[in-house]
Amino acid sequence: THLDVWTLWVGFFIVAFLGDSMNFFIGYKIGPALLKTKIGHVIKPEQIKETEAFYEKHGPSAIILARYVPIIRTFAPFVAAVSGFPYKRFLKYSVIGSFSWASLAVWSGFFFGNIPFVNEHFTLILLAIVVITFLPAIFTFSKRDTKKAKI
Repeated sequence: THLDVWTLWVGFFIVAFLGDSMNFFIGYKIGPALLKTKIGHVIKPEQIKETEAFYEKHGPSAIILARYVPIIRTFAPFVAAVSGFPYKRFLKYSVIGSFSWASLAVWSGFFFGNIPFVNEHFTLILLAIVVITFLPAIFTFSKRDTKKAKI
C-alpha cells in the first residue's frame, strides 16, 4: 500500500488543530470546576496566576512552540483556557503551530526517510529528537527553580 503524502500532511494538520481546539474547550468548560476537585488541589492558585502572566507575556510563541514539545503540547491548550487566554487569539496561533508541526513532521519524513543513514540509525535519531525537544522545557524549569532558590 502506498500512502499519499499530501493526504497525510492535510490529515496531520487537521488532527493537530482539532486536538488543540478540543483540549482548549475541555479546559474552558471543565477546567475551573476541575481545579476545585481533589485532582485540582495539585494545581495551586498561584500557579494559575503564573500561567496567566506567562500566556500574557509569551502567549503566541508558547502556543506555537508547545506543539513541538511532547507532554507540554498535551497541556498547553487546556492551561491556556483555564488561565483565561482568549480563544480567538489562541485559534490564530494554534493554526500556525499545527500547520508548521504537520509540515515539519510529514515533509521531513518524506524527504529524509529513504536516506540510508537515516534508515540504519532510525532509533538513535528518534531518541535524539526526543531529547532535543525536551531541552527547552528542562532549561525553563531549571531557570525557574534557580530563581525560586535565590528568593
